Amino acid sequence: MNVKNNKRRQNSRRKIQEALLFFLESKELHQVRVSEICERAKINRTTFYANFNDIYDLADSIRKQLEQEVDSFFSLQPDKILMPDDFLRLFQHISENRLFYRIYFKLGYDSSDNLGFLGSCRLPEEITVQHLDYHAEFFKSGLNTIVKKWLSENCCKTPQEMCSILLAEYKGRFSDK
Repeated sequence: MNVKNNKRRQNSRRKIQEALLFFLESKELHQVRVSEICERAKINRTTFYANFNDIYDLADSIRKQLEQEVDSFFSLQPDKILMPDDFLRLFQHISENRLFYRIYFKLGYDSSDNLGFLGSCRLPEEITVQHLDYHAEFFKSGLNTIVKKWLSENCCKTPQEMCSILLAEYKGRFSDK
């Protein structure tokens, strides 16, 4: 009986995803072949295609999984004010899930704005900046850039150091009233 979320199917999906992540460390997505994934995951092609349409569907499933994990990890209420501890938690999560984040950025998913914990937050009321939407885009781009650099250095700085760097850079930037 092939129930959609039975343990056997979940195990197959996990092995397939892990195999793709393994290959994406050294290859581009279009260079990875289903046969390689099947061999690494020790499954047959039928199992692969029972779970995913193709390599791109597989990559998309990994993206969605990471986005859901980040959303549930932060589980911020709408209009919650983003605090320094939230950034520390983010850097800790990135450090613990380096491979997923490397792949996420490598595949260009960061431009999709789907890691929604920033979008669901608001700035403290004392921050009244003209053209706030432009400042928010600038901040998200800067955050992505430092995270990419940190990942490229294998997270050589601690999450606490990264949080300090971020907070030092933006401290007082939005205090014009």
